[in-house]
Amino acid sequence: MDEETVCRDHVGSLGRGLAVMEILARHPAGMTLTEIAETAGLTRAGARRFLLTLVATGYATQSGRVFSLSPRLLTIARTWLGGGSLWSFAAPIMRAVAAQLNEACSAAILSGDDVVYVARIPGRRILSVS
Repeated sequence: MDEETVCRDHVGSLGRGLAVMEILARHPAGMTLTEIAETAGLTRAGARRFLLTLVATGYATQSGRVFSLSPRLLTIARTWLGGGSLWSFAAPIMRAVAAQLNEACSAAILSGDDVVYVARIPGRRILSVS
């Protein structure tokens, strides 16, 4: 696509909302409305609307003046990963980690508030603790 088509077809508010999510992703402890607005280059009113939309849809939480992403965001990733097997995405990385550290490498996902281990690459040691 040429630049003119991209600009015409670009939904600016969606782009700004995604930018807010990316900013929150870089700050797991959360941020205030003012911090998010300044970082995103938005007005406080604009940032507030994005944040309240994210809270209303369950993708962010608010605790006092601090906003942070919620675990619900993982449902998008989990759905996308469902298109291919989780193993096909994780295996090469897990093998590299296990080889470099000479240790076992495990992968886990969140299931509600629980951590569920879904894959494991054994280490090269003769004796290991599982």
